[in-house]
Amino acid sequence: MSTFRWKTVERRIGIIGPRWCGKTVLLTSLINHLKFHDPLRFKLGAANKYGEVSHYKEITDTPDVRKPGSLSWFDYEGYRNQFVQNGKWPAATKDISQYVCEFERSDWTFNRLRLHLFDLPGERVNDIPMITGEKDAKTAYAAWSDRTCRRLEKDLTTGEYFQPFFELARRADASVADVVHRYKVALAKSRLAYRPYITPSTFLLDRDGQRIKGTDSEILAKTRYCGLSPEEEFVPLPADSRTTHPEWVEAFVGRFAKYQEEVILPVVSSLKTCHALVIMVDVLAILGHGPGMYNDYRQLVGDLLAALDPKDTTLDLVLRNVYETLLPVNWRRSWISRIAFVAPKTDRIPFEDRARVRSLMEQLVRHEAKNCRGITMGYFPVAAVLGARENQQGRREMLGSTLYDADGTPLTPGAERKFSVPPVPDVWPEQGWKPGDFIFPDVYPRVSPLSNCPTEQVGLDELFNFLSW
Repeated sequence: MSTFRWKTVERRIGIIGPRWCGKTVLLTSLINHLKFHDPLRFKLGAANKYGEVSHYKEITDTPDVRKPGSLSWFDYEGYRNQFVQNGKWPAATKDISQYVCEFERSDWTFNRLRLHLFDLPGERVNDIPMITGEKDAKTAYAAWSDRTCRRLEKDLTTGEYFQPFFELARRADASVADVVHRYKVALAKSRLAYRPYITPSTFLLDRDGQRIKGTDSEILAKTRYCGLSPEEEFVPLPADSRTTHPEWVEAFVGRFAKYQEEVILPVVSSLKTCHALVIMVDVLAILGHGPGMYNDYRQLVGDLLAALDPKDTTLDLVLRNVYETLLPVNWRRSWISRIAFVAPKTDRIPFEDRARVRSLMEQLVRHEAKNCRGITMGYFPVAAVLGARENQQGRREMLGSTLYDADGTPLTPGAERKFSVPPVPDVWPEQGWKPGDFIFPDVYPRVSPLSNCPTEQVGLDELFNFLSW
């Protein structure tokens, strides 16, 4: 391996997607594979020239990490220990965090690679469309309100939940407290119907990191808040309601602008400086929960890409090469050039279905993805950590330690059990499907108790090679 590494190639990568789609698991597994790289378990580089990692080190003293108010550090060791010591999946992310490392690759002769990774709470993704491009706060609030209200009114499922809110918001004698309460009741019902696109996201994950719990929509509406705090709530208002109640708008605009600045701008600013994004598309969860989740995912991806507005040109490619050759890492500009759409948890289906999962993911996001001018797109079925394996003796039968039994009773990690899974369709059923038509049981991870023994994975190395060009 060369000792003279005259250039540092930096790759800033943001990992985003709704809650429980496996972002933290993917990032923890990726770091583990790079830190304790085994070429037999993780293929690094081109097939005719596989590389090996050496001189791996965490970088904790960069300006991005040191400066006051910077993002928290991704707790790799803590998440990894949850795998090793408890045999369970790590807890979901509660705040945006970062991880920076640097290493040499034997397949790169003169360059070293610095990775700057960002992990984003799934709930906060729902708020990114609040960044509308409008500089005036009142105009930005109106644009967000119009888009959100149009989506909620037109949806055949959530439209029913939000109808009482819209009717009350348009009444001249309505109180703002009652309108906010009606909106939160509708959000609670949407959440219970497995609809992931809920905004403001503090209703799901508040500023203190407390997640929503419970099944009574009225109680949830009284105990959760939409905004920075219970005293700073805001909700989207339809245009006629904004005309009827200008005093509500005046209060909401200030709260909306403060929420943008404190909650959303740090997220968007970090993502816009990334070289690549990983957008998680949980195809198996969508199949399991029905067309409502499908429509929310599609809308969310479209709104996310519209807010980030990624573009890449030939001139950008030239500038990036100049920056990487002449400037120190901390002086370089960066922008989104690649987007990887990732379908997680593919260990829970037979090998023959993984190509179908990839195809379904591409069908779902294709229209939105093609509007990103000059961006290189990739589609990857991935299992960052294996929890299940195919039973070679049974048709469409899998083996794994399931989280629940057939009656839905929680189980502790234990012996492998057999379970069958339905065939993955070639295309999304145009006539729709019901929740429960496609069931892919959740399983516990299969992880070695040795901290330097990377987990088995499927497709994670292929994804990383796409991201570290």
